[in-house]
Amino acid sequence: MATERQVQETVSQCVACMVFYFNSRKSRGIKTAITAEFQDVALLVTGWGLGASEIGDSLLRPIEDELVVRYGTVEGLKLSNEFAEVFNGLAGTGPVLTLTTA
Repeated sequence: MATERQVQETVSQCVACMVFYFNSRKSRGIKTAITAEFQDVALLVTGWGLGASEIGDSLLRPIEDELVVRYGTVEGLKLSNEFAEVFNGLAGTGPVLTLTTA
């Protein structure tokens, strides 16, 4: 089980990746690099032994909240959904996608 601090650091890491992704104008090379980063995050998080609802509450929802604060409801939710689709696929709770296919 992860500590609260580990979860917070992971949320910050994922938000930073999505900010970089957004600011890069979502180029193909950046999509590939960010997807690789999310593979590492998914591997880490699956090792915590959290269920899907716990992942949603402790990881996905805070990421969504931060992206909405930064980019507004429309763009923030769009970025959050892109992240969630890729992450859920990599974590084994959905189809495996990359940012190039999400």
